[in-house]
Amino acid sequence: MADIILEIGVLNIKASPHPDGVYPNLLKRIAGKPVPMWGNDYLALTTPERNQGLHSGRVLVWTELDPNAPALDKTKLEAVSLEDAHVAIDENIGINLRVFSYVLRERDHLIFFESKNEQGRQLAPDRLQKSLEKLFFRINSRGDMQVDIDVMPEEDALDKVLSIKRLGTLEILLKKPNPDDNDLDAAEIMRELEEQGAGRKEIKLTAKVRKKGLKPNKRTIVEAEAASENGHVRGTGRDGANAKVDLSTKEYPKIIHRPLADYASAAVAVLRVAKDAVIGRRRGRAPPT
Repeated sequence: MADIILEIGVLNIKASPHPDGVYPNLLKRIAGKPVPMWGNDYLALTTPERNQGLHSGRVLVWTELDPNAPALDKTKLEAVSLEDAHVAIDENIGINLRVFSYVLRERDHLIFFESKNEQGRQLAPDRLQKSLEKLFFRINSRGDMQVDIDVMPEEDALDKVLSIKRLGTLEILLKKPNPDDNDLDAAEIMRELEEQGAGRKEIKLTAKVRKKGLKPNKRTIVEAEAASENGHVRGTGRDGANAKVDLSTKEYPKIIHRPLADYASAAVAVLRVAKDAVIGRRRGRAPPT
């Protein structure tokens, strides 16, 4: 039997303002509230519980059945009503349940979750991100707090974008980051956004001479670094063979692979990764040459 390899994704949750305890409290506020995810699939989080200094819970994904929609008689390949098929579905029952563990690491506001569980079922990072954005919509619409969710990218995701040989355009969507104590760049960016009453900043650079391409300076790279973890960065241009290139940091989500056999359970694996993993926060790139 082949070894089961778990895939663990990472989301970055930010709140402004962010008093002590805000992140587990935010997850408690949205726990137990189903939200449409895709098609007839719905998603809900269980309430996080304190676990070895972290906060762990489950992401539940299921399919809602429409009792008025026809079913299929697979032997005849004909439509049939659920009533004629003698199928009764209680309105409180969802089907095709998929369960994924999650862990909130409060110190750097990261959420680790099973992107591929031990049954081989998948929960794409961008799907979970968008579902959480829906769940936080009501909180954000009140106006007293802004909550943002972003997919953490691979460490070299921004390098891939900036390494486009002839960079024709560079688009940066920068959401207000949390100023971590060891991240002076993020603190400075947040201060500038706060001064201007802004929650996000959009930047687009276009090469003056396409054949030469863009040469981002240190300031642009600092903003791109922050945006790769708090928003996204997209670049377009040409490669060495003059073929068109269009890359975004969103295309390279951070995925951590772990053999299930090394842990007592998938939930324990996610917890251990959340305790030990060093994620992102790369600073100090030199401008590309």
